[in-house]
Amino acid sequence: MTRKLISLCLLLAALTGCKETATYIESAGNIDCAIHKNTVSCWGDYTVERPEGGFETVDVSLKESYVKPRIAVGLGHVCVLDEGTVDCFLDNTFGQTEVPELVNPVDIAAGPKFTCALDQSEIVCWGDTEDLNSIPLPRTLSNPTRIVAGMSHVCALDDLGVACQGYNIFTDGDPNPPFAIQPGKITSSAGASATCGFEDQWYCWGEVSYPHPQGLEGFDVVIPSFEQACGIRNGKVECWGETPLNTEFLNDRITNPVALSVGFWGLCVIANQGVVCEERSGTVPDYLQ
Repeated sequence: MTRKLISLCLLLAALTGCKETATYIESAGNIDCAIHKNTVSCWGDYTVERPEGGFETVDVSLKESYVKPRIAVGLGHVCVLDEGTVDCFLDNTFGQTEVPELVNPVDIAAGPKFTCALDQSEIVCWGDTEDLNSIPLPRTLSNPTRIVAGMSHVCALDDLGVACQGYNIFTDGDPNPPFAIQPGKITSSAGASATCGFEDQWYCWGEVSYPHPQGLEGFDVVIPSFEQACGIRNGKVECWGETPLNTEFLNDRITNPVALSVGFWGLCVIANQGVVCEERSGTVPDYLQ
């Protein structure tokens, strides 16, 4: 049966292309990237300043095979961690794709113009890291397993909870949670001035000017971004904040959303229909729809 299905897929690929199911998605600015099987695909665009003046829009079209990749997406760059090696692509204006020497990195995260790796129980960052040095980590990390990055902060999840470094204008500079929390997972995004963590329900700290009006009970996932946050609850996508997306049209087009990513001006979800994006500049590849 397996051979027949593979043969059928190869036949259909000649006509329409075989569909592949994405398992993870991440967005920043107008760049979206998805992991499907052992492949990373990215699409969209980013803007760079020309040396002679003015700006240039660069289209992004990336599809590369790996073994077990993790991805980090910035405003104009993408990094992939695979088998202990980090490779970065696209814009390098601030050195955000110049990977330093790392020893056994286990996770990566990206801000707008910087990249960080979780390396030997330390956070190593490169690119535009000035704000990241404002407030150092409050303690030594203990068996960290995950890092996330925002606009000007990076947070690690370890055996003791959450520890953050960097800067957050909405919390007098300190990016660390103002309350005790020992979450099982944490989220942020390259445009976010907030971080969220899940411990029996979702809690967020940082930019508190856009809390959910009814609270965060019942959400499967919550991801903060630029002037908004979005989440999945009861099979629907919800966004709220200063300039939230209207998700009514998106929810009419999808069923069973299981994951989402939130950029500066749009979002993408993984649902029964494949990868579906709202208000994005790029087009999702056919094989992911």
